Amino acid sequence: MPSACGGPAPVCPLRDEDEPDPATRQSLIAKPLLSPQLMRIFTAAYVPNPADRAHPLVSPGLADDLAGLPPALVITAENDRLRDEGDAYAKALEAAGVPVTHRVFEGVDHYFTHTGPVAAGKQAIDLMAGTLRTALSA
Repeated sequence: MPSACGGPAPVCPLRDEDEPDPATRQSLIAKPLLSPQLMRIFTAAYVPNPADRAHPLVSPGLADDLAGLPPALVITAENDRLRDEGDAYAKALEAAGVPVTHRVFEGVDHYFTHTGPVAAGKQAIDLMAGTLRTALSA
């Protein structure tokens, strides 16, 4: 089962794919890029079987213990409906003793690395590439 936040650099991570009502996730802006309807569509496509959504490999926020995971880079977007979950994931990793770099990109929304602004997206991609380069050279 793939991890929603797996790999070296989750961007705008979702911690709990099992959330029954995506509308409960709040956004700091009036018209976020990621609507509750889109979240339901993405969740159904990503994990079609609702029973699998509570698995920690899909919803790492539901894991009993995050200790022992590799160092993580967590990138969140200021105006993303999922920002709180990404921030909480970074804090939970840190509390479990996992080395974490957490960067919040101001003034951007979900999937900003592909939808702009270009400067913020480039900074995030450069940060991911540098983090991966460092991890692979260790």
